[in-house]
Amino acid sequence: MAENNSEEKKQVSTTGSDKTGKAVPTKRAVQMIDEMKSPTKPLPLAKKNWSWPSFIVVLGYIIGVAVGSMQKYSVGGDTGTRILFLIAIFFLGSLGGVLVYNLGKWIGARISGYQLSYICISGLCWDRSRADKRVYFDGSQFLELHSRFTPKDENIDRDPAVMLILGYVVWAILFVVVLSLGLTVVSTSNSGLKWGMVFGSALSASYVLYQICPFRQDYPSDMFAFISTREKENREAFNIYYYNRGREFSDVEMLVPNFSSFDSYWKAKTLIYV
Repeated sequence: MAENNSEEKKQVSTTGSDKTGKAVPTKRAVQMIDEMKSPTKPLPLAKKNWSWPSFIVVLGYIIGVAVGSMQKYSVGGDTGTRILFLIAIFFLGSLGGVLVYNLGKWIGARISGYQLSYICISGLCWDRSRADKRVYFDGSQFLELHSRFTPKDENIDRDPAVMLILGYVVWAILFVVVLSLGLTVVSTSNSGLKWGMVFGSALSASYVLYQICPFRQDYPSDMFAFISTREKENREAFNIYYYNRGREFSDVEMLVPNFSSFDSYWKAKTLIYV
């Protein structure tokens, strides 16, 4: 009888029951519940998602350039002509900025051992990993202008610094050249070509303005990626994530992250394909 009581007490203590035999939460369970109920610590301002503030800044910049162009360029007070002029420079300037910037980034990628895996311009997409249909239109991406570059092989020690910086450099060079030509060579004060070059080059900066934001956004900017990948493990995580992302529709094995913690943006992103 004593042995039975001893055995019963032993079972009670291991199953987390009280003296009456009713099940009660263990200390660890209580601790976990308390952790879940406790309010999460607010993120520092620098680590929050800055997509909306960035969008407002870029939109304000575009509106400012548009208003300036409408006021500066006039042909006999013809409003229709000015509107057509505005549409033309918006399209050519914005598209030119995207293409020139990504041209520089593509050159940097070639130097650094990366390759273009995806690009989307207003819904028109090209995806290297889709063997059956690489070019397609996605209406949900109509307002998107972005690209992705992936490591050419499984070397996760690659440094994307040159790729992430060269886009700014190439764009800045052409920006200065076009702006200088517009302000100096084309001298007619009210010339459509003159102000088209000036305001077109100014509008090309709207895309770069987004990319130069150093904070986290829905689509991480190149400046955010550059700053965050200066740390070795974040750089490895960056390469793992984009290697897997660039092959998500391909019949290849994904790279598996092996970090002691996943407490950074890029490390957490690698878990998507695990």
